[in-house]
Amino acid sequence: MTTPQPFTAIVLAAGAGKRMNSDTAKVLHPVAGKPLLAWVIDAIKQTSATTIIVVVGHDQDAVCTFLNDRYDDPNIKTVYQKEQRGTGHAVRMALSCLEQQEDQEIVSVLSGDVPFIASSQIDQLVSQCRDVTSMSLVTMKADAKTCYGRLVRNNVNDVERIVEYVDATDTERQITEMNAGCYAIQLGVLKKTIQDLSKENVQGEEYITDIVQRVAQQSKLSTIEASLTEMQGINDHIELAQGEMIAQQKINRFWMEQGVTLLSPHSIWIDADVGPIAPDVSLASGVVIRGKTSIGARTHIDVGSVIESSELGEDVHVFPYSVVIHARLDKRAQVGPFSHVRSQTHLHEDTCIGNFVEVKKTSLGTGSKAKHLAYLGDADIGSRTNIGAGTITCNYNGTTKEKTIIGDDVFIGSGTQFIAPVTIASEAYVASGTTVTEDVPKNSLAIGRIKQQNKLNVAARLKQKHRFVKK
Repeated sequence: MTTPQPFTAIVLAAGAGKRMNSDTAKVLHPVAGKPLLAWVIDAIKQTSATTIIVVVGHDQDAVCTFLNDRYDDPNIKTVYQKEQRGTGHAVRMALSCLEQQEDQEIVSVLSGDVPFIASSQIDQLVSQCRDVTSMSLVTMKADAKTCYGRLVRNNVNDVERIVEYVDATDTERQITEMNAGCYAIQLGVLKKTIQDLSKENVQGEEYITDIVQRVAQQSKLSTIEASLTEMQGINDHIELAQGEMIAQQKINRFWMEQGVTLLSPHSIWIDADVGPIAPDVSLASGVVIRGKTSIGARTHIDVGSVIESSELGEDVHVFPYSVVIHARLDKRAQVGPFSHVRSQTHLHEDTCIGNFVEVKKTSLGTGSKAKHLAYLGDADIGSRTNIGAGTITCNYNGTTKEKTIIGDDVFIGSGTQFIAPVTIASEAYVASGTTVTEDVPKNSLAIGRIKQQNKLNVAARLKQKHRFVKK
């Protein structure tokens, strides 16, 4: 097996993507939660590429910020194409980063809006260029109505040139072998053929495809064939939706092959960055898993639940229609139904967050539970503590967020309000209906209710009065 040799990848990501009708750069639109550009760069990073040059233009600040935030990699460089004058012009801008490279080195040119190209295809493209010809490209077969550039071959079937769809004659548009927009070429050959590209075409742009004809006049070009699905470019929101469907099929199939049960695969959506998901995890219909989420073995996520950028341990059970965002759930934790576990929440082992409970920035200790209709925010709750229905931590005073601390083995009765900051020591008991404004010592009972008054023989008179009140 041939040892992969280093090469440089150029990624074209400068275009405005006018057909997207969006202020967002086209390459930042997500498929399965991951921007188009990230799909391409992640594939390149699995190859032997030593440098990745991203040509940016439209919305360059957002694209550069994304690259820095996601990768922070000194081997990923950016070049600014101030005027988007075509793919050929973009590649020429990138050559400024290759002045120290040897002419024999290989450069791969890829499009930043083709998310499903595989690293193996890039490796094959580069190897073929290095070992067989001075330039290789990816082709695909598609219906004649497809608006990709056509490969024109001569009478001995060698590639002669590429003609863009908008510039093609009616006869050329009937060709079904099309250009995928992915190339590998020797640097020295690229330098010679990229100069003085013509702009005499419908779009008035410098096409990188024009160098194909220049190379073909000197030597043969080699091609590798891929499917249209693999080379699907994203140019509008219709193709973006098609890409989403392709991605979900690939992602869902991958996780099922790893031993994950998807009870209704066509209705389950898993982002590309999700993982790992352990074997014997079960996902019911309508489940959405987003961001950098990991899920431990035997965990079950029930119907309609959404999990985002969270860490779920083993044997966790998320009941129907619950939302978990930026949280950690340890072994055997239970959530839902209809619960909202918000950011910076940590549910320790054997905890239970029940129906219509919202938890935010809260730690719930081992074996503790809040099973009904409660809000717990900015709280630190110990182990084996029971939070009664209707309990609220009043953590916001209009200016600052304050903390509620509750110890181990505490019983909180229903309808309790904690006016933070306040501390309830271990083994304390807070009676139902209490508004807690002061710390509660260990092993103490806190009770704070308005004294009840019973007014005798009044009920009948009130009922009679209200009967005649117009509604």
